[in-house]
Order: sequence, then structure tokens, then C-alpha cells
Amino acid sequence: ATANDNCEVTVTQTAGPVSGSEFPLGTTTITFEAEDEAGNISECSFTITVKDSEAPSLNCPENITQPNDADICGAIVSFETPTASDNSGEVEVVQTGGLPSGSEFPVGISTIEFTASDAEGNTATCSFTIEITDDEAPEITQLNDISVNTDEGVCGAMVNFEAPEATDNCDIESVILTEGLEPGSEFPLGNTTVTYTATDSAGNTATSSFKVIVTDNQAPIIANVEAINTTADANTCGAMIEIITPSATDNCSVGMINGARDDSQPLDAEYPVGNTTITWTVTDDNGNEAEPVIQTVTVNDNEIPVIANVEAINTTADADSCGAMIEITAPLASDNCSVGMVNGTRDDSQSLDAEYPVGITTITWTVTDDNGNQAVTVIQTVTVTDNQAPVI
Repeated sequence: ATANDNCEVTVTQTAGPVSGSEFPLGTTTITFEAEDEAGNISECSFTITVKDSEAPSLNCPENITQPNDADICGAIVSFETPTASDNSGEVEVVQTGGLPSGSEFPVGISTIEFTASDAEGNTATCSFTIEITDDEAPEITQLNDISVNTDEGVCGAMVNFEAPEATDNCDIESVILTEGLEPGSEFPLGNTTVTYTATDSAGNTATSSFKVIVTDNQAPIIANVEAINTTADANTCGAMIEIITPSATDNCSVGMINGARDDSQPLDAEYPVGNTTITWTVTDDNGNEAEPVIQTVTVNDNEIPVIANVEAINTTADADSCGAMIEITAPLASDNCSVGMVNGTRDDSQSLDAEYPVGITTITWTVTDDNGNQAVTVIQTVTVTDNQAPVI
């Protein structure tokens, strides 16, 4: 302060810190006194007000990232209240945004805000984020395998089933078929894998797979075959016959059709006179065997046997007998199959080994083969001549 007086004056500071001192927060009064040589005193004063306009210093924690708690679409998170400092020394820190420490924070990003206030009302804010990630996959029902037989006449089966259900700690976005056929489709023979994938709102996935097993239990069917009736080939006790394999059908695929003769001969071998049966069988590619079909092949023998020519017999009566004892030999006979007994019948109804009387006796030769065919009759004459003179 400066002072004026008619004489010499001295100015002295009588209250408050001297100039250049650190003044405390608030209002400080400074007083000066002027005194002249005569002791007259004059006084003046003024105030110095120091205001706190400096905001506190506030440091928030680092951002927090952590996965969700099990079975919860969020996580319990605890954090420390940030520390603050101020030039005045007195600072109050309060949370002004977000959930308090120890709360369940939802999946996603939450912002936490704190504000520090000093005694003069200066404030500072800081914030950090809490990010909760959903790392938990959905749970999807596991379905059992489905086993069915093929539909009638089809190499597959229509199969219906329900899509599996899915749950999640948060939200299920979708449950879709990612492998295999839709329910209600015709599933082919064999094993088809069906897979459903459940996806939650965070992109986590879970799958459920099962098999649709279609089994072919339908036997193939052999077409009806007609019996074969024929006659034996000439001079043969049988017939060469071209056998045609019957057709067969199946819901899937027919295997090889096999024919087996009851005489164990190959199908293209000669068929003997009489009845030969062929048993037709087929097994499809899945092991199902058809009901056997029996085909009858009948070869008839209509060829008559043949009796060899016989010579007439000419002889003389035995001594002192009006006849002759003759050894008769049956003629030979031949047949394409088998010859039965050759029979000879004398016209005098005597046995063949009886005495043949003087004159002409006829023998009728006949034969019937084993299949009932009778040969053409052959007549043999036996002539006995009497060349003995009487005795007087």
C-alpha cells in the first residue's frame, strides 16, 4: 500500500501473509497501516480470495471382459471403487452410472461411471466397460436312431420324426437341419445320418445326430412258370430242352435266379423220360430269399419198341413121334428207353417148350416197353414135317 502525508509517513502491513506467500483456500484479509512522524495513523485493508477450480484426479479400473456364469445369461462381477485425489484433500467418489459391484451383468457391454467431487463442487468423471461374453453352447436333445423296414414295393421308406428341442442360457437363434433329409422324406435303403444344429444368439452351436436305418425285408417274387410237356427225341430216352429262366421282381434289386433239377443235372442236360422238377430260387442283394417256384418238365416216351425179325423154323418130327421138341429162342427187341419182357404165344395155346405137332404152328411175338408202348407183332412159323414111313 502507498500513503501520502504532509510530513514523512511510514507504511506497515499489520495483518495477513506478506506478498508472495501461499494463501490458503478461502478469503484472507490483508491490512496496512500508515503512520506519520507526528504519530497520526491511517489504516486500510483488502481481501485475497483463493478459489478451488481444480477438478479432482480420478482413475477408473481397466475394462473388464469375462465369460458368462454357468447356465446364466450374464455374470456376477465385482470391482473396486476407483481412488481419487484433489488439491484440497477432500474428495467424495460416487458411482453415477451402471450396476453396482457384485451385480449380475448381462451378456454384452455395460458402462460403469464414477464421479469425484471436491468440497468446492469441482467434479471429475471416469468410466470403464464390463463385457460379458456368452461362451456357453446351447443344449440340444439327442434323438435315438430310427429303424424301419422298406415300404411295400419301394426300396426306401417314408420316415417322420420331430426336430429336437434346444435350450440355452440366453436365447436360441435357430434349430435347423444341417445334414440328411427332412422329416417325411423317403429315406433310401441303408443308413442315413440326420444332423440338427442349434445356434444361440451369440453364435455358439450344438449338434444332435441320429441315424435313420432302412432295412429291406421284402423277398423277391419269381414269376409263374408253366410246366413243360414234350416227347422224347428220336431213338433217345429223353429230350434236349431249352430251359428259359423265369423273370423275378424285387422292391430293390434282384440277384441271380438259380434253377436246380431234382436229378442234380445241369439245366442244359438231357431230360429223361418221366417227370423232372426244376426248383427256381432267387435271393435279392439284401439277403431276402423268394418263395421257391417249382417247374415240372415231363418227357413222354411214345416210341414203340422194335422186335428183330425171326426166321421160320422147319424141322422133321422126332422119331416115333408125331411132332418135335424144339428149343425156341425169343427174338431180340430194342427200344429208345428199356425193353420189357418179349412174350411168345402159340396159336395152339401150348407153352413154347411143349412139343410142336406135325404141321404149321405160329408163334406170335409181342413186347411192351417200360412206358407202355407195344411193339408191332411179329409172327414166327414152326413147320414140323412127318417124313417117317408107317410100319406094316
